[in-house]
Amino acid sequence: MSTHRWILALCTALFLGGCENRGADLADHINRIMTDKINAGEIRNREQTETAFLEVKHQAAKELGINRDNQITQEEKDALDIGIKKYEKEWETLIQEKWGDTKE
Repeated sequence: MSTHRWILALCTALFLGGCENRGADLADHINRIMTDKINAGEIRNREQTETAFLEVKHQAAKELGINRDNQITQEEKDALDIGIKKYEKEWETLIQEKWGDTKE
């Protein structure tokens, strides 16, 4: 492949979003929804966080076009898991600051 074609292919991939990690994008999208729910008072403790998370994860994946026919790769799943672990700590802190005890 000539240098020009290689550069064109790279630019096209970047332009179309082919180099992004959908797992990280999914984690970020889940975080936005969960944070909004915590701020709105829909989530006030750990139990509600766990219940809402399952629904939000499904909703966010659907919104990003991730489904059985368009699944994430193992690398993307790893990025999702890392992001969620980070965000779970942030959600717990936010709940504690806004609503108090997070144990219920």
